[in-house]
Amino acid sequence: MLEILEFKNWYWTSALSALYENSIRANPKGFRQDLENQMPILEFAKHISSNGGVFLGGFIDRQLIGILGLEPKQGGYELCKFHIDSAFIGRGYGKAMLEHGLRYDKKKIFSLHVSKSQQRAINLYMKYGFKVIRQEDCKVLVRDEVVIFPTLFMQKEVVYD
Repeated sequence: MLEILEFKNWYWTSALSALYENSIRANPKGFRQDLENQMPILEFAKHISSNGGVFLGGFIDRQLIGILGLEPKQGGYELCKFHIDSAFIGRGYGKAMLEHGLRYDKKKIFSLHVSKSQQRAINLYMKYGFKVIRQEDCKVLVRDEVVIFPTLFMQKEVVYD
């Protein structure tokens, strides 16, 4: 059974780094990132948490199988660093983590950006009411090479009774 916990006790540091790095490397169609030249995932998670956001971990039998960040942005949250261990994709865990994240707070707007090649993720977001608000070619510097990723920027307005 999936347990979703907020990262408050940072004893999952090695599992967090391993999951994130493996997910980036296993996803060549997603944003290709130069892991050596960006903020380490643990620092990023702490940054989000200390600035009014939340960083979630999905666990099965105490094994970290997914992560999801909610970073405060302009009256809502931006979903970020959403990764599921490749061995657990297609089992509904991503859906469960997304649903949990969307219930986190009653702010009105959730936004995200996703590589246009990530059709499975885009389909999930659209199923939950996210709409494409713009498309842009994002330029990422990777080891002295500029790489272009066609990117969708999506948004969901949350309506509460």
